[in-house]
Amino acid sequence: MSYRTHDYLNALQAQLRTNSTLHATEVAGVIAEHRDLLEELAATGSDLTAELGTPTDYAQVTAAEFRAPEDPHPSQKQPQGTLFGIPYDFRGPGSREVRSRIWDPQDPRILQPRLFGLGWTINLGAVAVKLGWIRPDDLDADVIAAIPTSTMNTARAVPAILAGATALSLARNWQKLPEEVAMNYRVGGQPQGRRYPKPTILLMPLLSLGLAALPFLPNISRDREDTLRISSTASLINAAALGTTTSAAAEARGAQRPGLCATAALGVGVAASLGVLVVPFRAGLRKVWQREGLK
Repeated sequence: MSYRTHDYLNALQAQLRTNSTLHATEVAGVIAEHRDLLEELAATGSDLTAELGTPTDYAQVTAAEFRAPEDPHPSQKQPQGTLFGIPYDFRGPGSREVRSRIWDPQDPRILQPRLFGLGWTINLGAVAVKLGWIRPDDLDADVIAAIPTSTMNTARAVPAILAGATALSLARNWQKLPEEVAMNYRVGGQPQGRRYPKPTILLMPLLSLGLAALPFLPNISRDREDTLRISSTASLINAAALGTTTSAAAEARGAQRPGLCATAALGVGVAASLGVLVVPFRAGLRKVWQREGLK
């Protein structure tokens, strides 16, 4: 099959994006470097396929020359230890490396050691890759820097919105709550376990407001990628807090399965947690592509 220069470049670009480990900006660099070469060959009447091979073959050679293959598991982020095969880590999310467990698109493992405690957490980066929303090599410093400020501000605001909803729910229903409230529920939505004194539930909005403030702290907001990780984690926790308060309010109103409010809130939290990460990164990626003249 014979290609014109423009078609060959588009096919080469598609192959590099799909089948190489090059970042988006590196793909743009490859295309820019080879554009003149291909145009010169075409001007002499050469058949690009005969000279260079198919775009698939040429992409493989180009990617190998442009950058050495990377370790497929670039960051193992080992926990402190394991107990009967279950990882544990009590360092908490204060370490940037530990926080990166919730968003590492280059690590294909969906289950990562928990940020704190015994068990596992979900690597939302791996989930986004498997869903086809991003590719493992899409995110680099240029993409993160290209995220629009308005998008970053919206991502920071999501935990605050959930915290506000938690506080509002509690304020509206405080008088209706019994002196002891349930905070744990069965899968079917019925309360289970011990009940806690009514003031205990005040911890929910206080926790939410504290977490909502974190992405705005100067020492955190300077690191855009880490800001989004923290916003994602805070969104999930704040949604759980919202679920606890709305479930308590639903029980006070006589609902038979008040815990379903917590289940619904958890679904909102998962969606918000993933969206806070994926939407900004895709926005930055689109900006880079537009700047480089890519599709």
